[in-house]
Amino acid sequence: MKSMNGRNDLRGLATMAVVFGVAACAPAWPLDEAPSPAPATCVQTDSPTLLAGVGRADITPPPGLGLQGYGTEGRPASGYRQRLYARALVLQTGRERVAFVVADLPQVSTILHRATAAKVDSTACIGEDRLMLSATHTHAGPGHFFTARLINDAGSQVSGFDPQVVEFLVDRFASALGDAVANLKPAVAGWKTDTVWGLTRNRAYEAFRRNRQRPSMPVPDATTQSILFEDRDLAVDPVMSMLRVDHVRGADTVPIGTFTVFAIHGTGNPSYNDLFDGDIHALVERGLERHIDAVNGRTYDQAGPPVAVHLFANGTEGDVSPAWPELRERPLCPAPTLGRARPTGGPRAPVSPVVWRDPPVEAVAHCMAFSRKFIKLVGDSLAARAIALFDSFGPRELRDDLIVARAFSAKRLPEEARRGTMDICEEPRQGTAVLGGGADGRSRYHKWKILGLISAGFDEDGGGIAYQDVPCQTPKRIAAGNFLQQIIVGGGGLPELGQFMVARVGDRLVGALPWEVTTVAGLRIKAAMRDSTGGRFPDPILVSLANGYFQYLTTEEEYSLQRYEGGSNLYGKGTAAAVAIEMGALSAAAKPGFKYQPRGYTAYPGPHKDLFPRPERTQPPSREILPPRISANGDTVVIRWTDAWPGDLIPADGPLLHFLGGSGNFETWDDDPDVEVRAIGRRSRDEFLWEVRWTACSPGPHVLELLPRKFNGQLLAVKTLGFRC
Repeated sequence: MKSMNGRNDLRGLATMAVVFGVAACAPAWPLDEAPSPAPATCVQTDSPTLLAGVGRADITPPPGLGLQGYGTEGRPASGYRQRLYARALVLQTGRERVAFVVADLPQVSTILHRATAAKVDSTACIGEDRLMLSATHTHAGPGHFFTARLINDAGSQVSGFDPQVVEFLVDRFASALGDAVANLKPAVAGWKTDTVWGLTRNRAYEAFRRNRQRPSMPVPDATTQSILFEDRDLAVDPVMSMLRVDHVRGADTVPIGTFTVFAIHGTGNPSYNDLFDGDIHALVERGLERHIDAVNGRTYDQAGPPVAVHLFANGTEGDVSPAWPELRERPLCPAPTLGRARPTGGPRAPVSPVVWRDPPVEAVAHCMAFSRKFIKLVGDSLAARAIALFDSFGPRELRDDLIVARAFSAKRLPEEARRGTMDICEEPRQGTAVLGGGADGRSRYHKWKILGLISAGFDEDGGGIAYQDVPCQTPKRIAAGNFLQQIIVGGGGLPELGQFMVARVGDRLVGALPWEVTTVAGLRIKAAMRDSTGGRFPDPILVSLANGYFQYLTTEEEYSLQRYEGGSNLYGKGTAAAVAIEMGALSAAAKPGFKYQPRGYTAYPGPHKDLFPRPERTQPPSREILPPRISANGDTVVIRWTDAWPGDLIPADGPLLHFLGGSGNFETWDDDPDVEVRAIGRRSRDEFLWEVRWTACSPGPHVLELLPRKFNGQLLAVKTLGFRC
């Protein structure tokens, strides 16, 4: 490696200290051997007609886990706002079965994917090669389940890997899949697309413009284009692709759900958010689900999720952010700044140390209020477009003869690079530009200067560029320098096993990749998928954040600018081209009867920590409701009560509370964007203090009802409180 000058040495050492912290002190990490399950062979039916089933499971964990997505700016979760779910769709023709699961999570991991397949393969006939597990990419979901240690360590302010989180999620994924398989019935299905402009924008437009050759992109009509504000509004993939699925009941069909793919980052909530929340995707999911239920004649008169299931998967969102339709920019929360701690002594007390200080409470509250409006505006708008697309299906566009097939490969990328079968770097490397955070959420290190004088390279304005002796990574400035990062990362510290999948459903190919794929990288990969099949599948679909997590996938031209996305492209400038070749080959192989040779994997998640709250209490709580507090304008009520500790009060176990009108009519429950539930703190040895905040309370009488829940085999009694807003 070429020697760096003094300034670069300082940059590297500062990067190492900031990013990796104590990681270098723990060179040995627990090793989890996870053998691959056998291929699914238990499907018995040879029926050529389509079978389909859907399922859902609540995956909202108890408070305490770190919110993944904004790196070390991610806060510990104190509660939840819109519950998190895993939604499943299983399709089958003949002996071919493919399962789609979309989870309200920031990302998924190889561990989650393989463990889920291992749990359901013998009962549901869904091996790893038949399971497409993806995340909506909400930045208000938990982490602690990744295969690679550094992602677990740096995912949020709560670092570490917890097997209990894996077990919790896998059990619920398996439950959703089990319900979908049990619900397999004769069905009809069909694909349609729409273009949605004005709700997304390219957040890395300068990098996008560097692309020399762009595959054909959709262009809005003149009227639409005239109302868009900037060119970056056009630099996105606006296509919303929807698979509608109906069950056949005699001569009629009944819609049961949809699988939709659309590219948009899950960054409605800023990094100061402290609640689990499905973000924009949650509103789109629920909006269409409630519409389908209404079509089927179902009304809502009690707490519980809809019956219909809308899987809303993320597309090529690597450089695509939500766009505020009026302002084009969401006001960003100010990042913490370095400053002196408040003095605690008298005039002779020692000088206060320099610490990171959060911005004023008023500034954060203003940003959070704007963000909540932003989520509702974009989420409701996208839900309306999804509903319109669903309603546009005609009877002849739903068929029972859709062919279902798949192709799958698992490759350890360093091995492929050393053998020369993939033109990528032999080892993954993180760039310094990552430390400053993306355009949707800058970190406290953005444009940070050592001693206030020397740039540490934590920015997107050229600080992440360096020409050093790692040709395939050039021009990435490697965090801490190549030599030190190699020591710190070690084997498996960053992800290595790439899982690639292509599913065929009728006349569409659906590709799945473990990267956050940028717009042009996605267009090129889809072009390779189309060309490899001789154009027989002209409109391939690509799902990001699926079956693992490898951070970002950019084109070589975008990589050369080393913005946040390029710095997160771990395997170098040639990765997207290599992935396109692999996805093209899988697209050509995605036919009934595809043979997959199972491949095991090794995970290096880091030391196991007890982060998921465990059951600790033996005595049932009294569940006492305290007097309510009403806001000055009367539209917000805050009520506290005592209940079980977080380890015994798992939100995913069912509805916790609901609000009733004065006449006893159902109003809402604790899965509403206007309802927040928080764990406040210990009240006694066996009781915990909780709080619910309802921000859309209408004038008049209301009733809060704590619903019955089991505690150590006992049923906790219902508690009620009447109040007025």
